[in-house]
Amino acid sequence: MRKLHFLILVLILLIGLFFRTYHIVEWLEFGHDADLNAWIVKDIIINHHLRLIGQLTSAPGIFIGPFLYYLFVPFFLLTKMDPVGVLIPATILGIFTIFSYYYVFSKLFNKQVGLIGAFLHAVLISTIDLDRWIVPSITTPIWSIWYFYAIIKITRGDFSVLPLLGILIGLIWHVHIALAPILITIPIALFFARKIPNVKQIIVFLLITLFVSSPLIIFEARHNFSQTKSIVNNFTANFGANNSISENKEIVFGKQNDNAKFNLSPTSKFSLEVEPQTPKIGDEVNLKIISKNPKYSTLVIFTDCGNPKKFETGSNTAILQWSTATCTKKEHRITATARTSKNPPYKIILDKFINILEKENTNIKNLFIFPINLPVILQYIITIVVLFTPLFAWKIKSFTRSQLLICYIWILSIFLFFSFSSIIVSEYYLASITVILISSISVILYKIAKTKSLGKYLVLLLFLLIFIKSFIYYMNFKNYNKGYLEKKAAVKFITMDAKQKGFPCITVSYITITGENVGFRYLFFLNKLHLIHPSVDAPVYNIVIPDGLSSNEVKQKFGHIGVIPPTRIPLKEIIDKSCQTPDTNLTDSMFGFVN
Repeated sequence: MRKLHFLILVLILLIGLFFRTYHIVEWLEFGHDADLNAWIVKDIIINHHLRLIGQLTSAPGIFIGPFLYYLFVPFFLLTKMDPVGVLIPATILGIFTIFSYYYVFSKLFNKQVGLIGAFLHAVLISTIDLDRWIVPSITTPIWSIWYFYAIIKITRGDFSVLPLLGILIGLIWHVHIALAPILITIPIALFFARKIPNVKQIIVFLLITLFVSSPLIIFEARHNFSQTKSIVNNFTANFGANNSISENKEIVFGKQNDNAKFNLSPTSKFSLEVEPQTPKIGDEVNLKIISKNPKYSTLVIFTDCGNPKKFETGSNTAILQWSTATCTKKEHRITATARTSKNPPYKIILDKFINILEKENTNIKNLFIFPINLPVILQYIITIVVLFTPLFAWKIKSFTRSQLLICYIWILSIFLFFSFSSIIVSEYYLASITVILISSISVILYKIAKTKSLGKYLVLLLFLLIFIKSFIYYMNFKNYNKGYLEKKAAVKFITMDAKQKGFPCITVSYITITGENVGFRYLFFLNKLHLIHPSVDAPVYNIVIPDGLSSNEVKQKFGHIGVIPPTRIPLKEIIDKSCQTPDTNLTDSMFGFVN
């Protein structure tokens, strides 16, 4: 029996490995996030920059921690800086997550539930895709399953997991800020434990938490707690909200200017003061914002030069620092836009809560139904049933009352956090809820298999159908070939062509829609190609995505990426002069990258 159990676990791990590595290189997307990952790893390895932060997140002023980028370092070195190396740790993490489901559910429930949970995580399309998606949040599933383990253990009075809990708390910043609200389950778990840890356990827990959190603590101390302020700001602003009133005002510097301070409308109640009042190029400028506006108003400041070029602040008073060191024009300007929602705060919060429910409905559809299309009403019914599975698990005595409450407090804390926050929510922000759903469904399926005469066969049939659904999906998946391999080949062609023609530098232009002209920058760096901004004084290579946008002019195709070599080549003397410009591929800013 024990041998059979082991063989089933090995089979599940092999199935998970198959789904996570099938056409793994061919289907590897290499968009902005992948380019940014590689750029940050390059900064660590090539520039010897011991980073305290990773990329800037979609929440203004909040960064991802650097853990994942340091994890990628040895694999970049192994593949000679080729970004394909990230697939190795991603695959290892995916398989370890499957095993973690088995281990955690085996310890919390029993080994049969462990096998069920591991199988579901191994074969569900949504979990497979998340394990194949190379972004910092790839570690969300493994974080979630071990946090679930720690919290349930604490409800049972087992404080041996406190060191693990300290590590997980410290890693939140490195994984995703969306995990922070779940920490409310810690005092709830302690309440159910009906006892508290001893002094030694508390000290060890705090020391481990502080150690793992040290990059965040050091960064915040060095930067005046900028991220902490940004988190507060995200609860007072109106980022991306609809149904709002906007007002614009502008200050122009470099000429006679008597308008270095202005007030925006009584609705938004912002005032902006600039110090010094007439800044010269190179000055460090303070933008003093005073706000008396209602909750969920936002002031967005755009600058036409310097750094940064955009500020966003909510309903709070702040002093923002703007450097004009890189400004070149005699005149430079600030444009301020105040945005205030027409809706009262309670309506904004309610609308956001409903929006988050819609996001979770999409997640549940992707987790259990995709790619099957069901009527909308039926999909909502399935979502409601799935969200009630922790309650069903408690009803059949597979969950204790404490586990039931932990599950719903976990879910509700995420919903409320993003309802009150101004962060624009994506579906993957809610990914940690998956462990709650898989755990409750796993114990229910185990109960069915054990208590019904045909239960075992029904559960096995369900597993077979889930496997077949995923297998057919991946066997028939039609990849739109414009990812890593195609971009690498296109850059290689441009590099070879430029070298054969003796170009000391080139310019690259993109014929595509917004958002598709990404994923090339690191590859150009890898090929040591000197780029300058588009100019008539240097050879211009056009990258066309998809190639059909300019099919008559495209000379080389790589999947759906086309390349148009230079049709006009300036004189050598003109090219040589223009190529004295530093490599803009190295000097230009990159969205999300901060030194």
